[in-house]
Amino acid sequence: MLSTSDFSKLYAKEYGVSLESATVACSNVWKLLGKVLYTLGEDFNIHKIGTLKKQRVSPKRFKHPLTGKLSVRIEKYVIKFKESEFPYT
Repeated sequence: MLSTSDFSKLYAKEYGVSLESATVACSNVWKLLGKVLYTLGEDFNIHKIGTLKKQRVSPKRFKHPLTGKLSVRIEKYVIKFKESEFPYT
């Protein structure tokens, strides 16, 4: 699995740019993607690969398995990935 820094290095090597500019470009892409998903609430479709969607996780009561104490999981939003129906070829 590639980390963000590994991806930046690969980008710099592939497109012949400096590592600094590749890191800035990759960072800006991730920030914009986060803004699209969380702030704007839009889905992000990557053609022939899949879709990233913001999904609400409702609050839930649960019992801690070791202590037996009742707790409540707060409502939150998570990003889900759903792959395309057609495999990438």
